Amino acid sequence: MTAGPGSGPRNDHVVIGKVLGPWGIRGDVRVLSLTDFPERFQRGSHLKLNGREVVVEGSRSLRGDLMVVKFRGVDTRNAAEEIKGADLTIPESGMQALSPGEFYRYQLLGLTVWSAEGQRIGVVKDILPTGSNDVFLVQGDTKEYVIPYISDIVREIDVETKRMVIDVVPGLLE
Repeated sequence: MTAGPGSGPRNDHVVIGKVLGPWGIRGDVRVLSLTDFPERFQRGSHLKLNGREVVVEGSRSLRGDLMVVKFRGVDTRNAAEEIKGADLTIPESGMQALSPGEFYRYQLLGLTVWSAEGQRIGVVKDILPTGSNDVFLVQGDTKEYVIPYISDIVREIDVETKRMVIDVVPGLLE
């Protein structure tokens, strides 16, 4: 399984959220959370907002992955509007350890996918949750493939070498 954050490291920082826009008139903003660890947005948390440090004064969940967050120093709707579209990041060194066989989403994006027989299939471009299991969108040379993230298909993932090995079952690459 994969865990948030959604985007890869940027200068040794990992994106955990995106500011969608203002919420009200007092500087609160709507944030799309890209992490499975919502405590990252608790009061007193230090985050980077487009490279500048900010402190969370408070947050609450709206629904699903949407949150309302208040940052110290962002006190008006105009100030909130100015940070619309900003990425919220944490240092990669601050990432929580995952269980064996679990990976952060950013670690899987960009992996080169190979068949067990040594044929290059393509590169992981996106990961989609489907309810029962995630699926990888893999861009091949001429076609995009949908590869289910299940043990019958995915044989090996090595984030250090940016490589995934799959068993190609009949119909998978058609």
